[in-house]
Amino acid sequence: MPCHGTDLQPRCKLLADANAARTLVPSADAEIEGIRQRFKDTRARIRALEQEIVTFSDAAALVAKKEEELQSVVAERRVAEKSAALATNLAEAQHRIHSLRQELAAVETGCAEKSKKIEAEMREIEAAIAELTVRAREQESDGKRTAAELQQQIDSLPPAFEAQRIEQAEAAMRAVQQRETSAEKAYVSAVTTRAEVQASIATWEKEVEKGRGLRTRIEKLEMELGWWNLLAKALSNDRVIALCIDDAGPTLSSLANDLLLSCYGPRFSVSIKTQLETARKDLKEGFDIAVFDSEARESKSVSVMSGGEKVWVDGCLTRAIALYLGRSSGRRYQTLFSDEADGALDPERKRMFM
Repeated sequence: MPCHGTDLQPRCKLLADANAARTLVPSADAEIEGIRQRFKDTRARIRALEQEIVTFSDAAALVAKKEEELQSVVAERRVAEKSAALATNLAEAQHRIHSLRQELAAVETGCAEKSKKIEAEMREIEAAIAELTVRAREQESDGKRTAAELQQQIDSLPPAFEAQRIEQAEAAMRAVQQRETSAEKAYVSAVTTRAEVQASIATWEKEVEKGRGLRTRIEKLEMELGWWNLLAKALSNDRVIALCIDDAGPTLSSLANDLLLSCYGPRFSVSIKTQLETARKDLKEGFDIAVFDSEARESKSVSVMSGGEKVWVDGCLTRAIALYLGRSSGRRYQTLFSDEADGALDPERKRMFM
């Protein structure tokens, strides 16, 4: 096939048809071989029939006779097929009639049951109507009796009041009704006010309960805030930090002086001060680095030194702090980064600095 060995091979319809045909080849060969055998048998039979035809003297008459017999057989077959069709239709019709009879019987049974049920309901309705009729007659007689009694009571009443007294009684009744209406309104208003007051009390009770919870929480927070303030005060500049500075000061000074002596000679030496003198000659916690210059024979703060001189001291102090932190933490540091610390030095001093 043209697509053999390519990516199209799995999707090739021709190859798929060829593969399907390959599986059908054996059965097709067998079928062809059977057809050939039947063809041989048919040819042999035809030859035998031809020999038989030759043996007959009057082949035409025999053929005509056989055709007549064939026509009669065909006519009988048609009659038989019609009869068979009629028999089939008759059987279906009988089956349908039987089904319809069964359905009719079921319908008649259902109708009989419904008729009995309707008759029972009719009897119940007639009994109810009779009972209602009796009750209506009784109520009618009771109504007549009650009407007669009322008429007797009306006849036995005293003479009618005077019109003025009737008007006074009606006015008094209206006043009473007005007072009753006012009292009802006042009662409704009181009930509403009571409900509002109860709702307000419930709300205030919730607020009070919430306030109690908030007060407890505030007390806890105040207590925790006190501990944090104590901790902040302990960690402030004049507490733990001052102690750390006091503890680190001599060591840092010693390391810085060793570096200055090893790299630049005995000119500069530093000392770290953690107690500063105020204007009143008092001491307070602070931090300052005093540098002693042996050539100038003077001591001054590192913050007022010139740029070139300050480079020496800053470099040694920075490395002294790094060495101190490395020893205190137990870690080893191999690299220290700085940003153009030798910018204020001339070439000779830069080489000494490096």
